Amino acid sequence: MRPDRALAFFAILLIGLAGCGARDATSDTQRGRPPKPAEVAVNVPAQETAALQSPAETAKYTASGELLSSFAVPPHEFHLIAAPCTESACPLLVQLYQEQRLLDTYPLEHGAPGQISSEKEDWATDLGLKSWSAYDPEGFLVATTARVAQLAPGVSGLLVSQRFGTEHMELDHVLLLARQGKLVPMWKLQPPQASEISVSAASLAPQGRPGFVVTKLTERHETGLQNTITASHAVWNATSQTVELQDLPKRDFPLYVLSAGVYSSMEEASAYQDNAQCVTGLETLDGTLYPSLQLAPMFKGYVFISRAAAEATQRTIGACGAKLKMAVFEYRGN
Repeated sequence: MRPDRALAFFAILLIGLAGCGARDATSDTQRGRPPKPAEVAVNVPAQETAALQSPAETAKYTASGELLSSFAVPPHEFHLIAAPCTESACPLLVQLYQEQRLLDTYPLEHGAPGQISSEKEDWATDLGLKSWSAYDPEGFLVATTARVAQLAPGVSGLLVSQRFGTEHMELDHVLLLARQGKLVPMWKLQPPQASEISVSAASLAPQGRPGFVVTKLTERHETGLQNTITASHAVWNATSQTVELQDLPKRDFPLYVLSAGVYSSMEEASAYQDNAQCVTGLETLDGTLYPSLQLAPMFKGYVFISRAAAEATQRTIGACGAKLKMAVFEYRGN
């Protein structure tokens, strides 16, 4: 994956939308390098989570730390905590409270490697989220954000995302639900297949829909296959009591395809350099993957979960001075 791929992936979802706020230092931490992340979404059945976090592991983090933010999910509150630093890292934790009583603690995958600062950022199509960032002396970044995700009436949890790396940014996501006084990771990520290079975004479902959407960009140049952009809607399965990923688009949940430049082949698209500065982050996609839209054989573009994000990107590319034939198509499947 090119060094700018992960950044471009999120930037293209948000071109023309809200920007970032100024940084505001909130605490000092020691430096620590976080572990390798997971990248492919999987469900974690509640009965299998006991082995993920023992009482001894929880007890290590019950000492007071700095409260970064709290999220109300009645009758509980989720607290995002910067714990006291160890020799190697400053752990970042989610703690579960009820009536001001600590019930459980869940350590996040990646700790803070330096001084923590807070700012408002855009994470995929979740705009203006407060996030907490820290760098080590070598420029290694860990940024963390969280938001409440309602999966169904009476079923809500905390969706936590972490972005980390230097030039090559990677991402990690986990959805935590309160179950019988414990924090249960009902959905998280695992490493991708060796033949794939991918990066996944998680954002709340648009237009008041329950759940959240996972958008995945996969590069497969070495296998001879085309790059793909896929999306899944994460919803609550009341029967199995798990998070279920439903492939998009659906008739009642379309995707929006932006086409910005058409070509007869991958070679032609790769060789075309005009307007390159205006379309950074767009992908060269196979039009035959969307047969109902009758697109060109190859096109520069992207796939969005909302029309607003697609049209905002179209306007920004136009304002850049790009002379391209652009259009946004509603895609409900083939």
